[in-house]
Amino acid sequence: MEIELMIKKLPKNVINVISAGEVVERPASIVKELIENSIDAGATKILIDIEQWGNKLIKVQDNGTGISQDDIELSIERYATSKINTMEDIDHIKSFGFRGEALAAISEVSKFTLQSKISDSPIGQQLKKIENLVNIEEIPVSFDHGTNIIIEDIFFNIAVRKKYLKTQQTEYKYIYNTVVDFALDKHDIEFHLVHNKKTILQLPSTNSLWDRILQIYPTSWWDNLVHLDFEDSESSVYGVISKPILKFNTPMINIFVNSRPIEDRIIKKAIMQAYSRWIQPGSHPFVILFLDMPYDKVDINVHPRKKEVKFIDPGSIFQMIYNTVKRHIESPDNIDNKISSTHTSFSKNNYKKPEVTSASNILEFGKRIQEERQGEFWIDSPSDSNQESLSIDTNFQIIGQIFNSYILAQKEDKFIIIDQHAVAERIIFEKMRKDLANNHKNSILLTPITKEIKTTPELDKKLEKLQKIWFDISMFGENKVIVYAIPEIFEKYHVNIEFLLDGMIYSKLEDLNIDKILEQIFATKACKAAIKANHKLSILEMEQLVKDGVEKIDGFFVCQHGRPSVVSLEKDEIDGMFDR
Repeated sequence: MEIELMIKKLPKNVINVISAGEVVERPASIVKELIENSIDAGATKILIDIEQWGNKLIKVQDNGTGISQDDIELSIERYATSKINTMEDIDHIKSFGFRGEALAAISEVSKFTLQSKISDSPIGQQLKKIENLVNIEEIPVSFDHGTNIIIEDIFFNIAVRKKYLKTQQTEYKYIYNTVVDFALDKHDIEFHLVHNKKTILQLPSTNSLWDRILQIYPTSWWDNLVHLDFEDSESSVYGVISKPILKFNTPMINIFVNSRPIEDRIIKKAIMQAYSRWIQPGSHPFVILFLDMPYDKVDINVHPRKKEVKFIDPGSIFQMIYNTVKRHIESPDNIDNKISSTHTSFSKNNYKKPEVTSASNILEFGKRIQEERQGEFWIDSPSDSNQESLSIDTNFQIIGQIFNSYILAQKEDKFIIIDQHAVAERIIFEKMRKDLANNHKNSILLTPITKEIKTTPELDKKLEKLQKIWFDISMFGENKVIVYAIPEIFEKYHVNIEFLLDGMIYSKLEDLNIDKILEQIFATKACKAAIKANHKLSILEMEQLVKDGVEKIDGFFVCQHGRPSVVSLEKDEIDGMFDR
């Protein structure tokens, strides 16, 4: 017997519950939607009051324009909104959301109360909704204008959704982070967060992002924060980033695109790659980054909760963020402090200011430069392997070597393991960078290089850019280029120019960056030239290697590839292994 499948239109309340599953993922989703509505309504003060991590109660009250008597019933209808009118508006959305869509979804999965008053109305309006029952009435309210929304017993009618919520502490953290996101973006708005009758955040309006940061985060961070600022003809990047000395063992990156807090893998990858030479893997910088760009260059409607966006040209966004963050990190003023211990990561609850000592600029190297012997760089020091363990002036106590690959050391209450190859190649890498800083010349080739190429739309611009980075290069006929001179640094390190030209000519125009190209070359060369693993070192060789690494390399804890070169264990951790 065949079963006939009938197509039928779903009831309105079922449609709204399905929509609620997209918009209302957890209590923090409700907080986000309601704060957005308050901001769109022009509020200058927003109170968020929650009980039992939002499961029992979420109340968001603002002093915005309020909702009129004529509009209050429409406020919980799907696709009823004051935010857009035409198709063109969708591509230029400057408000945070569609008030009706959010409230319709929220009211389907909670016991919902909305109280509102506009300034020229003598009395307020109240809408109550529980499942299909809706009641609207006039009520006196204590405020002149604004809206008060009360959400009780979230998911009371779809208990299965509660199974997917996380622990109470985690759900509370989501709400806290949501409020902080909006407070950072809208520093001119007053925010209050109350949890279980206890005030958690009380943030008066401020004149600047810096003032808001001081309200939320410890003042001990202040000296290790850097103002971020970049602007081109269309876009701007601004905010605050941490110097490499200030880092955390949990993600501390806040991203805003056109004032909307989002999660974006492209931007996060650009940030982390910019920091890769300065903090060890597993650590995270503190970043508050704002990207303002034309609304038609970014799609904010790709995610139901608008937590993700889609860029028209993600490659250019990556390069802009990477270059901006990297330039600010590597400014000499921002790397003049170097960690004197091998591990100074913070947890969010540990605000102890890290111990620091002064250190040199990134391009300054010490009095000793390793000499080249048969294609490899070696530490030039005595070879007496019977020397006693020596205390060096960086406060490291060298213990010995294991597996002919790792140096063991002690520093105060830390046990340290150092990858000799990673440290040695990083020292060589920094030597090459110093050579580059002192060598802005080109070298005339005895025999010019002629190379056939495929013409590309941006070829002329690429050749012009290569001319600016110490190449003497021009077209030779219709499909050939001729190279008369190359950067002297390329000749010194025996770079395969024909191979490199392929990569440069067929790369994107924005990728033709001499620093980026050279760092890739130097990283490869340094790896090949450095002391290898499985190579026995004397105590003095180990001592000199560690000393050079600590004193002469900013970002000592990672090699130039971003891999860890140093790991450490606190004495307390070791004691714990033995139940002490």
